[in-house]
Amino acid sequence: MPVTFWVDAFSNIKGRPAMLFNRKYSFKKQLLASFLVSTAMISTPAVAQHQTDESGDGLWHAFGAYASDYNYCDAVMIGKLWNKDGQAGMEFILNKIQNGLASDVPLYLRDSRNAGNRCTFEEIEYAYENALAIANIWGVGIAQAKAIMTEQISLGNSAYVTNALDQALAGQNSNTPDSSRERAWEAYASSNYGFCDAKMVASLWNTDILEGKYTIGRKIMNGIADDVPYVRQQSYDAGNRCAFEDTEFTYDDAVAFARNEGLNVQQAKLSIAMLRSNGNGHRVLRTAYPQ
Repeated sequence: MPVTFWVDAFSNIKGRPAMLFNRKYSFKKQLLASFLVSTAMISTPAVAQHQTDESGDGLWHAFGAYASDYNYCDAVMIGKLWNKDGQAGMEFILNKIQNGLASDVPLYLRDSRNAGNRCTFEEIEYAYENALAIANIWGVGIAQAKAIMTEQISLGNSAYVTNALDQALAGQNSNTPDSSRERAWEAYASSNYGFCDAKMVASLWNTDILEGKYTIGRKIMNGIADDVPYVRQQSYDAGNRCAFEDTEFTYDDAVAFARNEGLNVQQAKLSIAMLRSNGNGHRVLRTAYPQ
């Protein structure tokens, strides 16, 4: 049975949206129940996204009140499973919550992500100014910032974007471009990160390695150095790799590694490059020179 909207359920509280967001009201469940009817499939949405008639208003209010763990992009991702839009996704999520099946929602989101579905920048509810601020703190172009923000939110990593925006809006990257780059370089050069790390960061965002170094430096400057391993891992998961020559290890290290692992030197180099690419460089010396 498809979802049915009950517009009258909201007509007596129109103009008082705060009540919908107050979880102390005893009529909360009854209100949601009157808004949703048990469903086994997603219906075709009755009104367009962001439309401000009573039905559209009611859906957005209910979604904000009862599905606060999710955002519009999540709804879009759900809708895409059945070639529906974000409003259909909101209806689906609300019905799951109403029917005591809220734990199903993450499973559907996972299926949508695994199917390759993603939101557009317009569907993640951030503005151009947000992308510009984040581009500055990440040291990338605006188009790249939009793409990264969209990918992260589509994958359920909204906190990653929120934290970056908080840092940007706090003015922690307010230096002139030249002085900012100089300080970023100094931060990178004095860190424990190396050429391979910069290459992995740059490869994820399709920038040159110098920009990868600046990006690492900016993250250190802005107190988000913990992002670097996360970005490196994402790059690794996307199939990017360093070559042995990109690492800090020597031919002698490769020979020792090969001897202890029963490999030839070329195989050892490939193994070392893979370990270093995903942040496990410490295992190389431990294997090559066991105590």
